[in-house]
Amino acid sequence: MPLIYAEVVERRCWLDRDTFMAGTALSQAAPGANAVNLAVFVGYRLAGLAGAAAAVIACILPAVSIIVLLGLVLFQFLEHPVVAHIFGGLRAGIIGLLIFYALEWARPLLRDPKSLTLAALALVALLLLKWNPIAVIVAGGLCGYLLLSGGGNWRRKG
Repeated sequence: MPLIYAEVVERRCWLDRDTFMAGTALSQAAPGANAVNLAVFVGYRLAGLAGAAAAVIACILPAVSIIVLLGLVLFQFLEHPVVAHIFGGLRAGIIGLLIFYALEWARPLLRDPKSLTLAALALVALLLLKWNPIAVIVAGGLCGYLLLSGGGNWRRKG
């Protein structure tokens, strides 16, 4: 997802940062792979239903092809020390990408005590209370509505 961010927001300027972050939150709440869901969001925002379909194909086809080809070769060598070290390095790189992305998301929270409090509560719910991540997402959305928007007013203005 950091690669999608770099391409969509920074390089091509197809979406602004806030729209991308909203799409990322939506993609994580939807069932399926987050990167594919996010690509569908971006494709739909840019070109409607055709853009969403193109995004699914462009996102899934290369990955499936690579996985099948690598699977045919790597399963024969999984116990080899060199392959084990390569996978260890890949895991470390992925963790680095996830930390980068988490820090990007956290930056706006540092300026808003309410959002920072909600993030801390979500972490407590996940780590200490062992809540289901879906429940944390739903609770976060409800709390965000109630606390951050002034909440409670269900009628549309105007």
